[in-house]
Amino acid sequence: MHLHHILEAYHLPPHSTIEPITHGLINATYKVTTPTQAMYVLQKLNTNVFTKPNHIAHNLAAISNHLQHAYTQYPIAPPLALPSGKCMLTLTNGSCYRILPYIPHSTTHHILTTPHQAYEVAAQYGKYAYMLSTMPARALRYTIPQFHNIKLRYTQLRQAIRSGNPQRIAQCHQALQYLHSQAHIVSMYHTAIQGKQLILRPTHHDAKLGNVLFSTTTSKPICVIDLDTTMPGYYISDVGDLMRSCLSASTEDELNLQQVTMRKPYYQAIQDGYLQHMQQVLTPTELALFSYAGRYIIYMQAMRFITDYILNDVYYNTRYTMHNYDRAINQIQLLQAYNQVID
Repeated sequence: MHLHHILEAYHLPPHSTIEPITHGLINATYKVTTPTQAMYVLQKLNTNVFTKPNHIAHNLAAISNHLQHAYTQYPIAPPLALPSGKCMLTLTNGSCYRILPYIPHSTTHHILTTPHQAYEVAAQYGKYAYMLSTMPARALRYTIPQFHNIKLRYTQLRQAIRSGNPQRIAQCHQALQYLHSQAHIVSMYHTAIQGKQLILRPTHHDAKLGNVLFSTTTSKPICVIDLDTTMPGYYISDVGDLMRSCLSASTEDELNLQQVTMRKPYYQAIQDGYLQHMQQVLTPTELALFSYAGRYIIYMQAMRFITDYILNDVYYNTRYTMHNYDRAINQIQLLQAYNQVID
């Protein structure tokens, strides 16, 4: 089905302008502008990743109802509804689409230039976690089961080494050696979960810089977006993603590894910003794992990139043959820089 026919299904003008938004790694996302200048976000869900789109619809409705009841000023808008009342349009070929309101005068950033910006971004995720902290985690469904289970990701890497592309495995030899040397990060996660050192809470699970909307008029953060991965989880997932996306002066696609550094003032800013709201929610045992969160997510993301590369790029969108390999090396460099700075 042509994208303009998707608009018709939602009773939007079919002759609207549709422009791709290219920052996402998973879903295909477009900005829709109608002839009257009304704006929307059109997304085609990657159903290879989100195998149960109905779980996303359930969670977004639950989150929206919770926030609109307890935090009426928070700018969250539910997806548009079809005449049937459903929010997801599922085609006969299994493709899933949905349309969300576009927040005007907003933009996203992918590099921070001051620690204060890092503070503001972290405060947005801390605020989001705080607002959902009174919502039972089990009220949400798992949209990607085992998404941040680092023990599973390590097992998947080992399986990929046994069954993946031999040429790519050989190319990754040095990187794989380093990743195996850091396997204690997996053991620490297992110990924390087994010892109930972390409490299951509603968690964003993709708390990166690019998922915070900023006002184009005030330059201030507005809200967090891309809530599809909000599901039961542990706070170290969000703090770790904040560190992974904010600590370096470069993105995960940077090829010049000398640009992949660890900016310690940004670490303190993330801590202060996130705990502005969550200090009163987290237990002392959870707070003791704050610095571990960075290692946890950076290491896991390096494994996920290199696993996808070995399996011939079946998960992440790539722009060239070695893209996932380069991303993995970038994350390894960031982890090494992190380990040098953080005890």
